[in-house]
Amino acid sequence: MARKGTLVVLSLAAFILTIAVAGCSKPGVSKANFDKVKNGMTLVEVQKILGEGKKGISITSTFGKLVGQGTTYVWEKDDIKISIIFKDDKVISKNALGLEEKK
Repeated sequence: MARKGTLVVLSLAAFILTIAVAGCSKPGVSKANFDKVKNGMTLVEVQKILGEGKKGISITSTFGKLVGQGTTYVWEKDDIKISIIFKDDKVISKNALGLEEKK
C-alpha cells in the first residue's frame, strides 16, 4: 500500500516539475528572452523565443554586416520594443528599447 502512495507522490512531483519548466520557456517580450536571441538564428527560432513578430521594413543598403537586402521584424510589449534585422533568414542585428534595469 505504501508503494502506491509513493507512486502518487512521485507522479504529482513530476507533473509540477513539468509545469514549472514549461512556464520558464514561455515565449514573449522580455530581457531574458531578448538575451537568448543570437546572430545566425532563423526567424522561426526567434519566434519560438519572442512569439509572433510584426514584419517591418525591408532594407537595401550597406550597413555593418548588412549588405544587400534585409528585413526588420519588431516585437512590442508595454514600453519594450525589440527590433531584429534578418538577412537570408538569419539574425544579423538586434536592438531593444525599454529593457534597461529599473533602479
